[in-house]
Amino acid sequence: MKLPLLKSIFIILSCFALQLTVNATELYWVGGAGNWNDVTQWSLTSGGPSAGRTPLIDDDVIFDSNSGISSNDQVILNATAEINKLSIVSTPYFTFYGSEHNLILHSDLKINSTIGF
Repeated sequence: MKLPLLKSIFIILSCFALQLTVNATELYWVGGAGNWNDVTQWSLTSGGPSAGRTPLIDDDVIFDSNSGISSNDQVILNATAEINKLSIVSTPYFTFYGSEHNLILHSDLKINSTIGF
């Protein structure tokens, strides 16, 4: 009797884990300096057109060489944001600024550039 119950629990947990994986989207910062909640700053591809939305809790956020970041630019966290992962790679020095808001990460932080907070 215990085996069918354990099998059912395993199936339910597997489906939940699969759903979490399916919902993850990579969003790339584009367009240089700007406000975090500006939908024109986010793309589904590196250097691509606007995705028409900002990152959500399950999204992986990427700043890279196609983000349009110039030295000493600011990315202004003008609203509290909650995301899955944050990767900052191959960008010039820039600053995250947002004294009244938080950036909440639920998974990995990868920084391979020089940035300020």
